[in-house]
Amino acid sequence: MADEALSEEEAEAAAKAAKKKKIIGLLIVGGLLYNFVLKGSPPPTEEEAAALAAEEAALSAEVLVEEGEVAPLEEMVVNLADQDELHFLRLNVAAVLSVDFALADVEMQLPKVNDVVIDIVTQKTFAELRQPNAPTALKEEISLAVQEAFPNGEVVRVIFTTFVMQ
Repeated sequence: MADEALSEEEAEAAAKAAKKKKIIGLLIVGGLLYNFVLKGSPPPTEEEAAALAAEEAALSAEVLVEEGEVAPLEEMVVNLADQDELHFLRLNVAAVLSVDFALADVEMQLPKVNDVVIDIVTQKTFAELRQPNAPTALKEEISLAVQEAFPNGEVVRVIFTTFVMQ
C-alpha cells in the first residue's frame, strides 16, 4: 500500500511538472509572439529618421516633365577611347524637348547636344559599350549632361535613333 501511495504521489508530481512545463512553454511562445508580431519595431534613431525624411523629400521634389517635340540631330561618327585598335561609334541622337519649348526656340542651341555627346562618347571604350545595357546607361549619362547644358529645362532627355559600333 505504501508503494501505491508513493506512486500516486509521484504521478501527481509528474503531472504538476508537466503542467508547469506547458505553462512555461506557453509563456515563452506568448512572449516571442508579442516581441516579434505585436510589439513592432523600435522607433527609428535620429539618423534613420533624418534619412527617411530626406528620401521622402527627394521623392516629392521629383517632378515629371511633359515631353514635347523631338529634335533630330545629324548623324555623328565618333572615335572611341581604345588605344590598341581604332573603333568608332556611328549614332544618331535626337533631343526630346520639354512641352514648354518649341523646336524653333531651341534650334540654334542644339549643337550643345552634339558637343556633350562627343565629350562623353570619346571617353568610352569599345569593350565598355559592348556591355549589356551600355547603350541605355550611355543615353542616361548623356541626358543628364545635356540637362545641365540646358539649365532652363529645354531638353528633357536624349534618344538614340541609330547606334552602330565598329
